[in-house]
Amino acid sequence: RRLGLHIFRNVIHYLGNLGWFVGVTLISLADVSALAFTVPLFTVCMAALILHETIGPHRWIATLVGFFGMLVIVRPGYIPIEFGTAAVLSSAIFYAISLITVRTLSFTEPLNRVLFYMAVVFVPISAGPAMMVWVTPGWADLWPIVFLGVTGWFSHFCIIRAFSAADASFVPPFDFVRLPVAAGFGWLLYEEVSDIWTWAGAVVIFAATYY
Repeated sequence: RRLGLHIFRNVIHYLGNLGWFVGVTLISLADVSALAFTVPLFTVCMAALILHETIGPHRWIATLVGFFGMLVIVRPGYIPIEFGTAAVLSSAIFYAISLITVRTLSFTEPLNRVLFYMAVVFVPISAGPAMMVWVTPGWADLWPIVFLGVTGWFSHFCIIRAFSAADASFVPPFDFVRLPVAAGFGWLLYEEVSDIWTWAGAVVIFAATYY
């Protein structure tokens, strides 16, 4: 009965994934994660405008401070805005729309149905672009692909469960734990070292989302 909303949510989420994957190939993992902290900020605004949730002054203050932290990282006017940066910020907006839609779906749809339609919609809309650049994976790619599939599914399971249990403006800030994890893996696996501006902006966003 809500098939249209399922399709809309997953098309938007696919665009978010696309921007995120593009960004990962162009900028460091720490930068990607720091910029992804804007998802909670966009989600709070959309929760007020679309879901008409009551957002108190503390959450609005945190939203504005977090947005300032994003500007510290991006530094518009001082450094050129790279395509990877723009892709991740666009991804954050799409993810926020997707999360708001999940919250709306959670009022009537069971958890497993939301997950099921994600798979149903993702396969056809991603198959066309994939075929244009298709390279058959080798056996060495098998375990990373399976690992990505399992962890991606479990991640969505947890996100959808959280949004069915709490306000849309309450859940996303807990995503801040992704920054130290991603930065650690970026340093350990790829020897990525972020500049001081990325960490300064991340600290501001962390403080805002935690507050």
